[in-house]
Amino acid sequence: MNHHFKAMSAKELKALDVEATRRFGIPTLLLMENAGIACEEEILRHYPKAHHFLVLCGRGNNGGDGFVLARRLWNRGKTVTVFHFGAINSASSDALLNFSIVRKLGIPCFDLHKDINYQRLITMFKKTDIVMDAIFGIGLTREVNEPFRSVIQAVNSSGKTVVSIDVPSGIHADTGRILGEAIKANICVTFVRSKLGFQRAKPHTGCVIVRDISVPYCPGNSEEINP
Repeated sequence: MNHHFKAMSAKELKALDVEATRRFGIPTLLLMENAGIACEEEILRHYPKAHHFLVLCGRGNNGGDGFVLARRLWNRGKTVTVFHFGAINSASSDALLNFSIVRKLGIPCFDLHKDINYQRLITMFKKTDIVMDAIFGIGLTREVNEPFRSVIQAVNSSGKTVVSIDVPSGIHADTGRILGEAIKANICVTFVRSKLGFQRAKPHTGCVIVRDISVPYCPGNSEEINP
């Protein structure tokens, strides 16, 4: 494992993503697929006996990573249920495409903007092995509002194992500040580099695992950073 790669800011990481696409021609859809694969590999490595998965997906690219993961776990014969928050952001065409695939595969999907589905979520915790947090990514800078706030509180109160994708939802990636409410993860699978705010946010990140998703100038293997 390599430990000499410095943490980076959200702005720096977004610039690397843009360069990967514009300079090297790496499609953003491929980066999203690689993110889902990285999460799948880490889940199978750390929790090989887990079978029931609950995937919480936001409206943007972080949610898109979650949809990829949901599909890949489903294809492995796992029991997967997806909860999302209203319409997927049309600005994130990659997330929208992966959401469409999940729906076509027949993976159960429920909109958390409906009260009945919030109650369904609470009930689902009882038979879930792993909760996957793909609600917010590195771009979050505002306070978490409803219904996200109540969902994050419910996850933290569930007593279930939680794995966050890239950033625990509700954490400011650069400062580590809790934006009203934040997921407390057991593991955070983050991409390209660790985030500047993770040192301050250790109670929420759990064990941080840095994974390469084919963005140039990043580690070619995984890096595990214990809290």
